[in-house]
Amino acid sequence: MKELDQLVENFLQPKQKKLDINELCEMINEVIEESTLLNEETEKRFSMTIPIPKLTPSEAWGDPNSQSRQEINKVF
Repeated sequence: MKELDQLVENFLQPKQKKLDINELCEMINEVIEESTLLNEETEKRFSMTIPIPKLTPSEAWGDPNSQSRQEINKVF
């Protein structure tokens, strides 16, 4: 009876299949592809614009009281 129990247990146990190098490489590639797809879906881009006024060089930049000088000071 013990032998029969052991045979049944051995038959019902999942058999472990040995992996060859090709199967292992395929499995690794699948995981890499899935992680790449997940990263692409969750990746967000950041952009920011900075408004810079149009500056026209003039001699007024040298005068501390001129409007042109005040505009230059805001930028720098």
